[in-house]
Amino acid sequence: MTEAEYKLESKLWKALKDDRTVMLGLAGVEEGHSQPMTAQTLHDEDERGPIWFFTSKDTDLVKALTDSHRAVVHFGDLNLNSQAGVVSLHKRIRNAAESVCSPLDLRVLGLRDQYDECVKEAVENGVTAVANPNLSNFHASKGKREVLASN
Repeated sequence: MTEAEYKLESKLWKALKDDRTVMLGLAGVEEGHSQPMTAQTLHDEDERGPIWFFTSKDTDLVKALTDSHRAVVHFGDLNLNSQAGVVSLHKRIRNAAESVCSPLDLRVLGLRDQYDECVKEAVENGVTAVANPNLSNFHASKGKREVLASN
């Protein structure tokens, strides 16, 4: 393995440790666009091994797959100067908040109100902790995509 290949592989594993979302496509498939997928690994983060992606057999990606195709994976750091990066981070913060508050997510009306309040407060705290004006503006707009990222 060359040094450039090693650096690229290391960057991939670091990105997968931070965020398991990648764009997955097929090499040589003109009409097939990369699709967001969640990478799954069956090993310790220090041990590199196979990466799994689960999807329905009815997707365009699977329908176009043959033995001659190679997978193409695109990944990168979040860019909080782009709308996509801001939306992605806000979704991650909300998912984390829902996970933390999940013990309250019962179908009892009073507890559902507590759960909703817990999620709201956790998301607000997460957005505040990041201290990024683009993320703060997006959150303040209640996630309306027409709020354009600045810079």
